[in-house]
Amino acid sequence: MPEIKIAEIKKILIIRLRFIGDVIISTPVIKALKKAHPGIEISYLAEEAPLEMLKHNPNISELLVNRKSRNTDLLRTVSEIRSRKYDAVIDLFGNPRSALLTLLSGARYRIGWKIRGRGSFYNRHIIRKDVLNPKDKSDCIEAYEDMLGLFGVRGTDKKTEIFISGEERKFAKDYASKIGLDINRQLVGLQPGSRRGITMTWPKEKYAELAGRLIEEGKQVILFGGSNDKTVNKEVNELTGNKAFVAEGLSIRQDVALMELCDCFVTNNHGPVHMAIAVETPTIGIFRPDETFLWFPYKDKRYRVIDKAGTCEVCTRSACLDPKCMNNIEAAKVMEQVKELLLLNRKRK
Repeated sequence: MPEIKIAEIKKILIIRLRFIGDVIISTPVIKALKKAHPGIEISYLAEEAPLEMLKHNPNISELLVNRKSRNTDLLRTVSEIRSRKYDAVIDLFGNPRSALLTLLSGARYRIGWKIRGRGSFYNRHIIRKDVLNPKDKSDCIEAYEDMLGLFGVRGTDKKTEIFISGEERKFAKDYASKIGLDINRQLVGLQPGSRRGITMTWPKEKYAELAGRLIEEGKQVILFGGSNDKTVNKEVNELTGNKAFVAEGLSIRQDVALMELCDCFVTNNHGPVHMAIAVETPTIGIFRPDETFLWFPYKDKRYRVIDKAGTCEVCTRSACLDPKCMNNIEAAKVMEQVKELLLLNRKRK
């Protein structure tokens, strides 16, 4: 397969249709590509919610919204892509829809993984190092980094980014003041809710115990979550005697700006763990052990993962009816890690 002629490339489209965390994880690759080839314009196609994570990103020229419901939406998206005359389209998602969009893009270089049934949609393939050598495992950022070799770029700094505007920061401070928070006192954010099911979610009772311990030690606790998390946040707060604060009715970017104000953030393995890390808030992810290596690629001491390795011989989403790996993580252990990060983070205040 002939090499890509980088000098001929002026415009690139990256496709990663979903999810929030996955789009955030792709930001080091975008930055590395732009730094190596500053003259290339980079656009990004995703669904509306994950695309919010890329607003104000100086490495991206244009954000395109993928409308996912009807065939007419697919045709409209194809038309939008073709009208922009991209020289290269990079599919970092690899599902049937993203592969089809890449195939129909009209781009000279159509780049994606050699996936069974869809590899033929691309004319340049990303070769994963863990395919070449199964012993050489790739985390989620490294899997994207394999694409960079096609453009003569070696790796990234692995630092994810969300760019918060001055207006968004002002909103967060005003909102905090409005609900009674003192931003000069230590603030810990918790997001107990998750759409990923019980095998991926630390029990609400554990979150309530952690919140209670923090409040007893004079820390402020704020509960984050979307509209689907109102019930669990209410239950957690009731278990604390309604002594926690609750962030409600905020947009996703307002949530991120408020996370940036926190001295520490604790949540499960889902989008918000990546949101908090991308704004450099010291963060603890509570993970199922089989997901830790792949989905927690962060090496900075400000970002920590807690799992319960060795709890079960078999760990699969479909088979696990008794999520011991979540239930056996004690609030006291998480509290120890929170206290360490709060000490480490004193310089932020």
